[in-house]
Amino acid sequence: MPVAVKTSSLQEYGYDFKVRPSSQLEVEMFGFVMPGQEPSQKADHFKNIVGTIYPWCHWNDWNELCLWSWCNYQEISNAGCASAQKTFTFSLLAFMEFACAPAKTGVIMSSATVPSLRTRLWPRVKDFYRRFTVGTKDGTREINWPYHLVDSKTQIQWQKGDDEHSIRAVAVDSGSIEQAIGKFIGSHPGRVVKMVDEAAQTKPAVFEARSNLSVGTTFFRFVILSNPINQFDAHGKFSEPKRGWSTISVNDESWETATGICLHFDGLKSPNVLAGYEKYPKVFGPADIDRIKMQSGGKENTLAWWSQVRGFWPPSGISNTVLDAATIITGRAREKAVWEGTFRTISTLDPAFTTGGDRCVLRFFKVGKLIEGQFGMDLS
Repeated sequence: MPVAVKTSSLQEYGYDFKVRPSSQLEVEMFGFVMPGQEPSQKADHFKNIVGTIYPWCHWNDWNELCLWSWCNYQEISNAGCASAQKTFTFSLLAFMEFACAPAKTGVIMSSATVPSLRTRLWPRVKDFYRRFTVGTKDGTREINWPYHLVDSKTQIQWQKGDDEHSIRAVAVDSGSIEQAIGKFIGSHPGRVVKMVDEAAQTKPAVFEARSNLSVGTTFFRFVILSNPINQFDAHGKFSEPKRGWSTISVNDESWETATGICLHFDGLKSPNVLAGYEKYPKVFGPADIDRIKMQSGGKENTLAWWSQVRGFWPPSGISNTVLDAATIITGRAREKAVWEGTFRTISTLDPAFTTGGDRCVLRFFKVGKLIEGQFGMDLS
């Protein structure tokens, strides 16, 4: 465990230490990962750690919301605008869970492609590994954490060769995500974090493994991040409100899902936009709004505007599909048909005459009169 400046007077918060800690940093790190910790205390320990060893981190209301969700929920979704710092903040939280208890923790982070992994996710993790500031009698200096970095494998191991207790970053399109998850399912480290960046493009295997990954753990977090695209993709389904899409709007900043919480970062409410200037570096601001609006021909009701600025799923008529998600939900097309009387079962067949073209498809569905009085079709 890294050691900061020793002090003769430590604030130990009433913890029962077998060996007296040598620094306040050790106390904070112990408290952050202590089982059964109160959410507010866990959050305070995290901010004390970050303030001590990462003084270059800039804190704002969106960071606070990420931290609050991390300390209160096991499963977290985040829908937000561009440059909301969601990848940065949740990567830091995941890294700190490992750094404070490396002998018990396994972290898997995934991104959509190898290029995005190498330019978005992995550089953040390496920053946290390499830019660790400690105090000395002569001031401060930056050192590495005492763990094993394997850059070629985008991995940080507790000890050399230990894949179980490590942080591992993988690309969904590389085919290694199932292998990485499989290793964790087989070994079951006591503390597990799974973070999915660019979740709208991820594979179903990531979500299907959640229940197995959490078995036997004393700490578990599953976090997915994305700019909203479609309510029916992986990110949209995971983010669906517990009481249905009709219960929320673009003005909501968070809502409960079936298994946790979804955070919504609206670019129009960005800390920089509310401040009126670029108060926080690299966070979405007024200039970004102007740029995206200009690229959309001065229009606001576009896919780019909703995804990159409002950080929310587009309303009906915006998506370039025959039936967009908003239309399907408004029309109650996901609900099971309730018939007024009898119904008929019919079928359609696409024989696919072209060699090498689409596959032959046979579909059965029901048609009849619904209790509302109109005729309907049930494809379930």
